[in-house]
Amino acid sequence: MNVFIEDNKSHRTSIPAHGTVYVRFVVNPDGSVSHAAIARGFYKELDKEALNIISRMPKWIPGEKDGKKVPVYMTVPVTY
Repeated sequence: MNVFIEDNKSHRTSIPAHGTVYVRFVVNPDGSVSHAAIARGFYKELDKEALNIISRMPKWIPGEKDGKKVPVYMTVPVTY
């Protein structure tokens, strides 16, 4: 996950800000990511980029409860 985020971040030098954006999303029973939203923003342009990165993530291993795949909320930091 961290490698995917780093590989897909735009390394812009025009934004003089450094910090962390927290993105909350759902990992669905099929492993896809949906309902991505900013849990704690940092800078408007970087918030948008973090949402875009998380929305394009490859499928995850879904969560399970009692042997059945279930949706799970996740919160991931994206650091700039």
